[in-house]
Amino acid sequence: MSLKARLRVSIVALLVGVVLVLSALNLHSAATARFQDVLERANLTALQVQSFLMQRISEQAASAPQRASLEETKRLWAQIVEEDDELARLLEETMASSRTILEIVIAGETGRVLAASDPTSVGRQVRQLPKLTDWAAKSPWRQLWEVLTVRRNYEVVLPLGIQEQQAPVFEIKVLVSSVFLRNTLNPQLRYLGWLLAGSVAAAVVLAIVASNIAFRPLARIGEAIDRITRGEFSREAPPETESKELAAVQSKLNLLGQQLVDVPPKLN
Repeated sequence: MSLKARLRVSIVALLVGVVLVLSALNLHSAATARFQDVLERANLTALQVQSFLMQRISEQAASAPQRASLEETKRLWAQIVEEDDELARLLEETMASSRTILEIVIAGETGRVLAASDPTSVGRQVRQLPKLTDWAAKSPWRQLWEVLTVRRNYEVVLPLGIQEQQAPVFEIKVLVSSVFLRNTLNPQLRYLGWLLAGSVAAAVVLAIVASNIAFRPLARIGEAIDRITRGEFSREAPPETESKELAAVQSKLNLLGQQLVDVPPKLN
């Protein structure tokens, strides 16, 4: 590989490397802010569902006959949750208004889904998924890598219990999809892709221009040496537009050419 080609490759590699590093830092910053916002919104959604759930149970249980035992009371609560259309509508609307929430479910003591933003999930056993809080505790680079490479769902769990027992009576689960998380980063990824493509094109142009400028003096020196080998040399001083270094080299080459011409030939 010629010296000029090496210089061009080095310039392109340097500029693209700088752009890649800056783009990675930019993506890291944007992803960290986005992931934190997703965690906060999932927790806030769970709290909103909890507030509405307790309100609906309180309103409907107040008008129902008094239950004789705690078990009968819990069964009444479960029935209210399962049959409340307002609660089901809230779950559907909340899920539909979010770009990252996959599903919202309310499960009973046995893990059976009593209400969900997806009506087809009602009656099924709730799935155990990785906790979103555990994922959020990982390093931002690890989070970003998992979102971009792994298709996985996470959950935020908010248990609701009573003092009479340790196990929760209900569990509110907000499911978040890594695919949806990835989709929220797509505008940023597209922007960085265009930026990288533009930087590569600019780096190639800059490398060509810079290498041509950098090697122009060497080309002139080569031309001067070629003239000397042909017995031609210039007695004129180099133009003032030349750099001091190049002017000094050309002056020495002219002097060398004069010396070669002035040397008398040797007799055999």
